Formats: sequence, structure tokens, C-alpha cells
Amino acid sequence: LEGLGLNETCIKKKIAESLNVTLQNGWLQASHLDLKKYLAPFIIEDDYTKLTGFGDFEGTFNDELVHIVYDPQNVTIENEHFVFEIGSIKRAEECFNLRTGTSFGKVPVRNGSYFEKNSGLLFTDIAADLQINDAKITAPFIEAFCNGIYFLGTHELDLSSPNKGEFDASFHISMMKGKFSQVQDIFSHFNKPYFFLKMPLEADVTLRQNGANIAFGFKNDVCK
Repeated sequence: LEGLGLNETCIKKKIAESLNVTLQNGWLQASHLDLKKYLAPFIIEDDYTKLTGFGDFEGTFNDELVHIVYDPQNVTIENEHFVFEIGSIKRAEECFNLRTGTSFGKVPVRNGSYFEKNSGLLFTDIAADLQINDAKITAPFIEAFCNGIYFLGTHELDLSSPNKGEFDASFHISMMKGKFSQVQDIFSHFNKPYFFLKMPLEADVTLRQNGANIAFGFKNDVCK
């Protein structure tokens, strides 16, 4: 079954069901597959978020489960609110339950970037261990830089809303290190009259102990 795509796997499952036979101990291997065609339909349930790139895939399957290990390249996830880019990923995993339609995956991200279109903020040097569980993506560990400030914490992205174009993102920042002027610049992107934006002050800023929580709700072309 070399070169077998995931869509073909589902077709073969349907054929097996119609013939009343069972698929056991199958395997698949393919190179340079289009992520938009072979991976996006299984992990992105909406039409407004696009996944592009390519990758080498290998895996096993039976009539219930498909387990995939893949090395994607030039990965871009984009919608009207953000662009998330990763040059390459090593040993990402996805497991699909063909009976329930559920999925679970692990994606180790290194040297990623995230551009938030509404505010214009760019996060670079992202390192995270992403866990994909159906329409929810969590990161028990994530670190990044934004405007020279270092951030360390956790992240959750919830794409389960039935309303088109709506999703929630939350961050727990356990550690932050930077300059006061860098913090001023970040908050200036939100177009609100924070009192400290024009303060002529420079100092080191460190966030520790209980940290901080940030939550965003994206509602039909508006970030709140």
C-alpha cells in the first residue's frame, strides 16, 4: 500500500464494510504529500482556516484506527486572524478513529512564528509541544519572543464553536522577561489609551510567581 493517502484509507474501509470483511495490520508510506489534501480534512473542520505544506508519511491502520507519523515541511496555518508558520517538524503524530471520527495528535514545534493580524504582533522563535484533540489544540509548554520580550507558559486554542469564524485562545504566562519600553510597544498595538504608554521610563520587567492569564475571543471578524 505504498503511496496510500488517508482519503484512500477511508475509501478502502467503506469497501471493506460493504464486503463484510475486516482490515487488519495495514501500513502506508508516502513522500511529499500535500498537507492541504491529505491532512487538513482530518484536523481542521472549518473552511476558513487553511493548512498548506508537504510532508513524508508512514503509518499503520486497521478497520478502526489509523496511526500516522510524519515529517512536514513549509507548514502554514492561516485564517483572517492569524498566520502560523513552521519551516519543518520532526516526528509529528496523528491517530484517527475511523468509527467515531475523533483524532488525537502530537506536534513538536521548533523555530515557529505566529503573526496576529488584528494587532500586528509577531511572535518568533516559538518552541512548543502541541497536543491536538479534535477541535482543541493545547500546549502544556510553549516559549516565544515578541518585540524582544521572552515569554514562557501554556496555551489553549479552542476551535469547537459551531459558529463560522469564531474561536477562543488563552495563554497562561508563567514567566516574562524584557524591558519596560518593549512592554509599552506591545500594548500600543491594541489601540487603547493605557496610562503607561507615554511614560518616559526604562527598566527591566520580570513576571514570576503566579504569572498572568490572557484570553482572546475571535467573533466574526472581531477580536475581543
